[in-house]
Amino acid sequence: MIRRRLAVLVAAAALASTTAACRSAGDDPTIRGSTRQPDVSVKRGRGPEVGETSQFAPPERLAEVDIENLGESSGLAASRTQPGKYWTHNDSGDKPLVYCIDGYGRPCGVWNVTGAEAQDWEDMAVGPGPEPGRSYLYLADIGDNGASRRSVVVYRVAEPGPESDSAASSAKRPRATEQATAIGLRYADGPRDAEALLVHPQSGAIYVLSKRFATTAVYQSDNRGGLERIAELTIGPADWITGGDISPNGRQVVLSTLSWGLELSLAPDSGGNFDEIWASRPAPFDLGSRRQGESVAYRLDGQAVLATSEGSPMPLWQAQRRRSP
Repeated sequence: MIRRRLAVLVAAAALASTTAACRSAGDDPTIRGSTRQPDVSVKRGRGPEVGETSQFAPPERLAEVDIENLGESSGLAASRTQPGKYWTHNDSGDKPLVYCIDGYGRPCGVWNVTGAEAQDWEDMAVGPGPEPGRSYLYLADIGDNGASRRSVVVYRVAEPGPESDSAASSAKRPRATEQATAIGLRYADGPRDAEALLVHPQSGAIYVLSKRFATTAVYQSDNRGGLERIAELTIGPADWITGGDISPNGRQVVLSTLSWGLELSLAPDSGGNFDEIWASRPAPFDLGSRRQGESVAYRLDGQAVLATSEGSPMPLWQAQRRRSP
């Protein structure tokens, strides 16, 4: 397949931000407005010059997430079985656990992924699977700082539903998911350090994006255990790609770097060919001040992007879309 190259010029700058602590309860703050106050203590890291032309409004800090054992949030995905809630997981060093949080950063359960191992989980996604009408979690055990792993694994497991009783689960007492399927994958051009996993919400196609170089390689699973390099994104030396997501309507891609975000949009005349999105021009936007940003996800309605950070407690940021793409 023809490789596509595109470039986006990103300037490093200190950005002023207005942040938020969630004060009300009983609804989903990621959709409904809530009382927020400026947080003048936040110091911004380097990021793009976005201003009023950005497709997203300045980010708001919805909550500080402080959950036992959740110290390195490295993936984020909007739940389909529990609207208004989100899944996350730790980076390397944890058991194969997925954590549920709501829009206020409160815990809503912990599940052990049955049959999975956690060598270096870096990202997650929600998408379709073998049983029609069911939603599945995809957990990307793809971390490889030394680019030495001969193969990587993506675990697919049916998405859990809400807690069935009032005794909430925890990292010490997790519930068990259904049996996970291990999808072994091998890069066609040799091992790669990667942290971003994307799963198309309609087709279920799996994408992995490499991390460390100015030119980011886009790989797609060929359904035979291979990862084929199908495109390249040249974003310059500003940052590494550390996470990603595909919008619920399948027409946008959001990418996280360590400190800011990029969005790609499918052209209206694409004819439904999703892979044309890799030839579009990425639009930079502010994802909030994060100690080490490695996770990003679209809200379930696609009208906002949420992001977390490594560290505990960690901020839960939301950037609201200003206009339809």
